[in-house]
Order: sequence, then C-alpha cells, then structure tokens
Amino acid sequence: AGILSQQRQGCFRKMRVLGSYALVCLTAGGGYYRDVNGVAQDVKAGNALLIFPEIAHRYGPRQGQMWSEIYVVFDGSIFDQLRKSTFLNDRHPVLQMPPVFAEQLEELVTMPRPLGMAQRMEEIGRFLELLGKLYRANETESTFDASPAERWLPQAKRLLEANLEQPVDWENIARQCSMSYESFRKKFRAATGISPARYRDECRMQAACTMLIQH
Repeated sequence: AGILSQQRQGCFRKMRVLGSYALVCLTAGGGYYRDVNGVAQDVKAGNALLIFPEIAHRYGPRQGQMWSEIYVVFDGSIFDQLRKSTFLNDRHPVLQMPPVFAEQLEELVTMPRPLGMAQRMEEIGRFLELLGKLYRANETESTFDASPAERWLPQAKRLLEANLEQPVDWENIARQCSMSYESFRKKFRAATGISPARYRDECRMQAACTMLIQH
C-alpha cells in the first residue's frame, strides 16, 4: 500500500497481469483504464479502479496528463469468495468513490503496520468495511446497468443483509423478489455460488466482526 503523487505517463504500453488484487483510488488528475474484458473508460479524480488477478489490463495518465493515487495490493480467500459471489465484479472495475472515502483509505494506508495477529485482524476488518462502503455507493449504478433478469439480485442481497438479529421470513423475501421461495433459492445459488441462508450467515459473521473491532 502507498501513495503516489503527480505520476506522469508510465511505461506500461502493453497490458499486464497481476497475481493479486489491487485497489487504485485517483485523488488528482485523470487518464484511462483498459482491460482484456473490453472495458475502456476515461477515469478522473474521484474514481477507484479495482484490479483483478489474471485480468490483463493497463491504466495511467495520458500524454501530457498527471495523476495522484492511493493504492492497496491485497489477496486472500475472502476476496476470492467475494468475487465468486459476484460482489466483486471484474466486469465493472471502474467505481465512483463516496465522500471522504479517499481520506479514510489514506488514514488506513499511513497507519503503522500491525505486528500482532489481533492488530492484523483489525486492519483487515477496516479494509473490508471500506470496500463495502465503496460498493454500496455504486450499488444503484450497478443495478441500473444490470439486465431486467438480474435486477432482483441486489434487492435480494439488501433484504438478506437487513435485520440480522431477527429470524428470517424466507417466503416473504422471495415474494418481494417476485418469485416462489424454491425458485428464489435456486436462482440465488446459481447467481452467487452459495445459498441464501449461507449468504445471510456470512453477513452476520461480518457484522459480528465489525462490532468486535469497534468495541
């Protein structure tokens, strides 16, 4: 992790592949992003780029431009699972940062590196929380871009993430997604790789971890 200021056009004229994930948050300037999936977008301050392992890509300021960035390189099974569940979507690598996101990420990046296991767990928890805030800020846009057949999934996830301390009315959740529970269960597993019950359990575990960190 680190901070780079006033970077000029780099030497990566060909696409490259990373073995890890990377989050790149532009804090000044602008440029472009391209990848092998066909994504080709101009980017500017306020955009965040999520780079995925094994996805050939290139990005940077154009000739005559500069940009500044905060970056974090990371990997691990939890991020692979989030990608498998389509929460981290390699078809939408360019995101819009919510207010004060860059400041919060910079604070995390510039903190002394943790030495103990408890401190490392706290650092991971903070980073996951920031990643969640980033994707929540882009949730409406992702939903709008989805095909009609896919628009039920973000709603289903919101319903499963709500009122985690209460028992679940599975039939009611399925009904709000305009389908029977059996259809809902099968479609959710097909879309995310896990059952609705497993998804909710993971949300409860994450909420519990966040409470432990905050208290």
